[in-house]
Amino acid sequence: MPRVSSPGLVMPRVTSSVLTSLLNFFLLFASVQERSSAVLVPSEVRIGALYDGESPTDRTAVRLAVEFVNNRTDILPATRIRIVEGTVVMLANLDSVLTVCHQAEKGVATFVGPGSSSSVKTTQLVSAGLAIPQIAPIATDPMLDNSEKYPYLLRMSAPDTVQSRVLVDLVNEFGWQQMSILVSRDDYGTHGLMEFKTLASQRGWLIRTVQQFQPRENPAQIDVLLQLKAIKQAGARIILLNCGGLLGMEVLRKASTMGMTGGGWVWIVTDGIASISIGETKVKSDFGREVPDELVGVLGTRPVGTSGDLYTSFRQFWRAADPILYPGAGRVKIEARAAKYADAILTFAYAFQQVIKDGFYRPETPLFCEGNVSWKWSNGPAMLEYLKKVDEPGISQRLRFTSSRIPREPLFDIVNLRKHGWQTVGRWDEARGLSMPTRNVTFMGMAEPVPEDYRTDLRNRTLKVR
Repeated sequence: MPRVSSPGLVMPRVTSSVLTSLLNFFLLFASVQERSSAVLVPSEVRIGALYDGESPTDRTAVRLAVEFVNNRTDILPATRIRIVEGTVVMLANLDSVLTVCHQAEKGVATFVGPGSSSSVKTTQLVSAGLAIPQIAPIATDPMLDNSEKYPYLLRMSAPDTVQSRVLVDLVNEFGWQQMSILVSRDDYGTHGLMEFKTLASQRGWLIRTVQQFQPRENPAQIDVLLQLKAIKQAGARIILLNCGGLLGMEVLRKASTMGMTGGGWVWIVTDGIASISIGETKVKSDFGREVPDELVGVLGTRPVGTSGDLYTSFRQFWRAADPILYPGAGRVKIEARAAKYADAILTFAYAFQQVIKDGFYRPETPLFCEGNVSWKWSNGPAMLEYLKKVDEPGISQRLRFTSSRIPREPLFDIVNLRKHGWQTVGRWDEARGLSMPTRNVTFMGMAEPVPEDYRTDLRNRTLKVR
């Protein structure tokens, strides 16, 4: 017998999808209500700071940036940042991993550092394994672009593919078409100028020779004599040098003893060298308070460190610090490398503040690298997303990032080594390219006009005349 509905009674047809949508809405509403009614605000949060020992101002920048944030009322007003510090050794991977594991056991919410790309790759093994985000202030190896291999990495500096474009524009500015390349045999050195070589080939430029040298933990122990001889014999007088800062300054010192600096020679160094304060190296300490004449005139490229809205206020904080307690502080200017480390702290602070505001904070728990249990920080993925979404004022520049977790608007300075250190002589950005309005460049040996890019040296050569 057919079923008959009562007259005047209409039953609504509710599909399963509608029920699911309603259920999700009420669950979301309840979740928001729960978070808004009981927002957890921690009294402190820990970060792991990793240093590689190349520049003492790395540690100073991190410590002063933490104090800078802790003294402000507009960033994390009720939460203080605490630092768990550790030093990694670039050529000792196991020790580096153990250092990061020790920090994870302290319940850190993010790692900051280390400096070199090679060390970042090593420490990212722990960072990704435990799902703890890592902020790399100055690592620029293009291989770090691989988000699947380095899933928990955020970078404060543009990759070397961008710096290669800066170098091409700089070389082109002076009309040079022949050059030689010298790099360290590590990740940063070998990968840093790959894009430059491609772009140079497209322009029809001639790279006379590409030489590599083995890096050492103690820069004074590097053996680069054969490589420098090969470059000298190749004839190109424009030399691009890509390696770590202290290694680079040692290469330049050795080149000067071989007559490869001074008039007619042009050395162009990358950010690893141009971002380090000359006062921290032996270049000035061995020769008094000034850079020796044979090294004056080096050209370099490095990320801009002075364009952020917070630069002036942080510089006042920096200048007021005791240089005995904070090596490198007390100076008029903050070098780009230090600014990037400080910006890494600010980026974390902004992100963590938003985590708290949105009610997503949960207390960090110690994580361990050892044992059979697969430890992961449950809040790690959310913390990484908040880091990526930061769009706030910084010290070096505004802090905002692409989907690839690199700076959205890379800026570079062109610098020139003078008697008292690096001096900015130009600027590069993606929109306008290179801007060097004054061409206020001092070349090695005070050379005028612009040095030639190639010169044949026939000394000690045997010529056959037929």
